[in-house]
Amino acid sequence: MSVPQYGISEYLKDLEILSESDLTAANKELLQALKTSWETINCETLKEQIENAPIKVQLFVEDMKCREGPFEITCVPSWTGRTLKEKIATYLHFPVDYQTLLVEYSVIKDDELLKSHGITKEGDSLSVFLLKKDPEEPEVQNYEEDDMQPGPSGLQRMQTLPHTQTGNNVSFPDYSDSD
Repeated sequence: MSVPQYGISEYLKDLEILSESDLTAANKELLQALKTSWETINCETLKEQIENAPIKVQLFVEDMKCREGPFEITCVPSWTGRTLKEKIATYLHFPVDYQTLLVEYSVIKDDELLKSHGITKEGDSLSVFLLKKDPEEPEVQNYEEDDMQPGPSGLQRMQTLPHTQTGNNVSFPDYSDSD
């Protein structure tokens, strides 16, 4: 015998009716089915409540120079990485787009759930790494081929010599031996 899918109030009404009547074999089967359905609903509800319960985790804040923490922060395992970054941004005043969340050596992407990276219970730890996503390009100096000379470890830039400049022409003093 299958139990129709309906809400808790309907289950309670059926249980009340069953409790007032004689328990025939059919009623016992219905009662068992109702009990099983009730347990399933309660387990799913409990699991959902656990997954959505706030937990306190240990947060370390890092940048290129140092690591600070741990700081205690409350989050929910079913949050996305982006949601946690937004909460961190309210405390640190550091833009979300410049934060990278790490659990051990794994990056939590914006659309990934914290629980998928093992953040599920009190005391779990994670790090937020603060860094610009597009760091400034290092300045690269382009040297003309004429500025290079052979050396013991390949081409090297010539030492700066005292010179005089007249217009576009650069003239170097003559340092050759005049014998």
